[in-house]
Amino acid sequence: MTERVIVTKRQFLILSFLEEKIEWTSTQLIGEAIGVSNKTIQNDIHSLQPLLPDGWEIEAAKGLGTRLVRPQEATVHATFTHEEQQLLHRAIHLLIDQSFNNLQLFSHALYASTSVASSILKEIDQKISRFQLTLQKSPYSITGDERNIRLLLVHLDPAAHAMISDQPLPCAVLSDTMRKKYGVLQAPVSTQRFCSYIEIMFLRIQKGYTCPPYPRSLVRIIERDPFYEIVSTAFQDLEALYAQSLSETERMMLFLLFLQTEFRLDPDMHPSLLEDALRVQQLDHSFNRFIRFLKDSFQFEWVEPDVLESIQLIYYAAFWEAQDSNVPYGPLHTLTIASEHPQNLPTDHVQELCHLWESFFPLVFSQQSRDFLTLLLYDILSDNIQLRVLIVTQHSTPIGRFIQHALQRHVSGRVHFDMTISSCLNKELSELQTYDFLITDLPLPSHLKSMPHFFIHTIITKRELLFLQETIDECLEEKEKKLYERSFTLSSPFEQSTKKGTKER
Repeated sequence: MTERVIVTKRQFLILSFLEEKIEWTSTQLIGEAIGVSNKTIQNDIHSLQPLLPDGWEIEAAKGLGTRLVRPQEATVHATFTHEEQQLLHRAIHLLIDQSFNNLQLFSHALYASTSVASSILKEIDQKISRFQLTLQKSPYSITGDERNIRLLLVHLDPAAHAMISDQPLPCAVLSDTMRKKYGVLQAPVSTQRFCSYIEIMFLRIQKGYTCPPYPRSLVRIIERDPFYEIVSTAFQDLEALYAQSLSETERMMLFLLFLQTEFRLDPDMHPSLLEDALRVQQLDHSFNRFIRFLKDSFQFEWVEPDVLESIQLIYYAAFWEAQDSNVPYGPLHTLTIASEHPQNLPTDHVQELCHLWESFFPLVFSQQSRDFLTLLLYDILSDNIQLRVLIVTQHSTPIGRFIQHALQRHVSGRVHFDMTISSCLNKELSELQTYDFLITDLPLPSHLKSMPHFFIHTIITKRELLFLQETIDECLEEKEKKLYERSFTLSSPFEQSTKKGTKER
């Protein structure tokens, strides 16, 4: 048997404990070491017995206790495992490729106890529901659209892919070919995920599974897309590599999945391809309205080409998701909001914006698309959040410049420093409203004490710099908070554009 036997973590600890004991030991002593009752240990040993491979046995003798008998060169770590993810992946592959008339047959194929198998079936039932797949129970098997089955397999941990393919597609070769030959620059993680799908696709085709045809209306839309011609040509290289031809349906499936990965087009090779594609789909006007809608909602202007292109790709993908809503393409997205990002991301606001737009236009933004859009908009907003700091000093200009340069060297964050002379302190508070923060070596007049400020000496100490950095961080955080509070007017921009459109009509 090449597969390691999967057991629970507690069963694995029991086996490891017995492996270290040369002599007989009591179940009570095992329970004390693991932290459970004597009865629990006895039950675990009883459920372990039928799982033990040939040559392994847990012996029990009255008056002596319990001991483990095993082949001389065998070890617990080499023969058993308690990794939950590995168990889950193996179970999913079994249920996709086979059917089992009862729980005992399934647990035997899984090399696990019936209790563990029953628990993993419940987890699988929850996991596959988002892929619109069904866990049948008579017999046990996973059924559903072949496209969704493949997406489920792609979504599993990359380690699971090694279980189904001995010769993975070289991602570096695919990435290099797409970049040099076709002018498509794909993100590394996207390339890896896309390669995983290609592996699974060819393996499933070899097993006799094929994707059901798309509706004719969707086929016509894909065929008219100028980008499809380029990507479809690239798929011919895959056919040559695998010596396996692809049907037109399989190519279209690959095309739609490719759209869900993160990629950019080489502007030298495709100067206006995306614009042409959007124009063919008659989305260019809708997309421009969406950009204006976002600008109004966030109260900011941005014209950076890379930002517009990224949003355009999201919008383009949303169009395809609306055409074939039965297939959740989302799992192929590689950019999601993770824990390391700031907690004040405008996630809820972007959700509401997308919902509002979807109610008026035939588009569907997946959760991953919304996450991607959230990060883009957060970056845009963050770039516009800059702390304006005014340095007011009683010293001459050279010394004042020295102070300014010292602060710029030591203070991190999005801070812009201006410097002026002491007479500025005689101005009214309203005249200094353009500044968020005041740094001075002079006493502040009473009418300016309500303004955030920091007092320094001519020679700035490390302690002062530390306190100053903390104060600046607090001001930036407060400014971000106020920005998000005023930057999302979810209904008014769209209502205004709708009213304008009504008047025009």
